[in-house]
This record gives sequence, C-alpha cells and structure tokens, in this order.
Amino acid sequence: MLALAGCSALPKDPERTAERVSENHRFTVGTGLKADDRPETRRLLGVLSHDMRATPSIRAGELEPMLAALKQGRTDLVVAWFDEATPWQARVTLGPPLARVRTTDDTALELRAAMRNGENRWIMAVERASRRVATERAS
Repeated sequence: MLALAGCSALPKDPERTAERVSENHRFTVGTGLKADDRPETRRLLGVLSHDMRATPSIRAGELEPMLAALKQGRTDLVVAWFDEATPWQARVTLGPPLARVRTTDDTALELRAAMRNGENRWIMAVERASRRVATERAS
C-alpha cells in the first residue's frame, strides 16, 4: 500500500518545466539550421502551443550551444536534425522522429525535439505532440 502511495505523484517535473510553461503561457525553443523552416517543426510548435496554451519564443542557431542551454534549463525545447547515433541521446531526451532524410554519405538524419532529462510532464506533452505530427505526416 505504501508503494502505491508513492506512485501517485508520477510523473515528476523537478525543474517544473510543464508547470512554468502553463503559468507563463510561453516556452523557449532553439531550432537548428534548416529545422525552423520545416512544416513538421511549425506543426509541432502549433500543437504544443494549443495543448499548453502557450506561445513559443524561437531562437535559431548552432546545435551544440542550444543543447547546452537546454541542459542548463535556459531553453525548454530544441528542434533540430540529429544523427541516428548522436551522443546527445544520453544527455537529453529525444522525442519521436518528425521527419527523416539521408545525406549524400547515406547517413540518416532525423528531425526531433529534444527536452531536458527528468522533466517528465513536459517530455510527455512534447512526445504526444510529436507523435501526432508524425502520424499526420504519414497519412
């Protein structure tokens, strides 16, 4: 019985990202090169804006500094192209692929949303929105 009582608080959001986004009605997004003009990125941000009742503040730039800002909590979300074997997989949570492309050297790149590890409510919201966008694109 005691073990079940501890489960009622899940999922947790130690840095309160989802709560802060809901309260402030805005979230910060870093977009990588050639990710900000993709229809999948625009759709994801639109779905998240609707679901969270919040407006995105978008900053385009280089991937590494944006991911560092995400890890430090200065950005809520990064949408960018990731190599399938990105070392960032262990440092941030990557959402489901929104799109895939092959490069000239046959490397697969995936357009994904990255979130700060441990922010489970926020991660669930972004993953739900990502799956919706991916499903719409597939149909």
